[in-house]
Amino acid sequence: MSRMGWSEPVIIAPSNGEALSLETAKEQLTVDFDDDDSFIQRLIATACDHVEQVAGLVVTQKTIKLHCHSFGDLQRLPVGPVKEVVAVRYVGPDAIDGTLDPSTYEARLEGLRASIVIRPGKRWPAIQSGSRIAVDVVAGFDEVPAAVCQAMLLLIGTWYRNREQVITGTITAELPDSSGFWSLLSNYRLNA
Repeated sequence: MSRMGWSEPVIIAPSNGEALSLETAKEQLTVDFDDDDSFIQRLIATACDHVEQVAGLVVTQKTIKLHCHSFGDLQRLPVGPVKEVVAVRYVGPDAIDGTLDPSTYEARLEGLRASIVIRPGKRWPAIQSGSRIAVDVVAGFDEVPAAVCQAMLLLIGTWYRNREQVITGTITAELPDSSGFWSLLSNYRLNA
């Protein structure tokens, strides 16, 4: 998920919701027994993680700490959708930790691409050379879009039916084409 100027996000408070229910995944897989439930739940978590990594999305709401090197990086946050900016922290030139007063900046959180900009008449503070700016945000969908869910279900179906990386037998076959997965995510990719 990292972009130029940004370090890999750190989860402060994980989600307490799921992107997909076990029942939805089992319906997609046409599984009507409980023997594979724990395996399917792992596939749900893995598919969600994969979508988050390749698209730059935060699928289920969680609190995340982001780090960048300059206030200019705040013009485009590396994850979305962002629901709230909790805090923007920095280290001043005197090595004293500071937290920006929310009245000095404006959080633009519409759509998937969030940004934080300085308000007119205000200035970003000076930071200690080599230090990073920390931004805590709450990010994730209120309701996961159908296309994102379907992309995850495609992955789950492929992984459920193809549990190993190599298929052996008398017939050679390739794993299903991933173009459907990418098509479903085309409107939700921040890493494009």
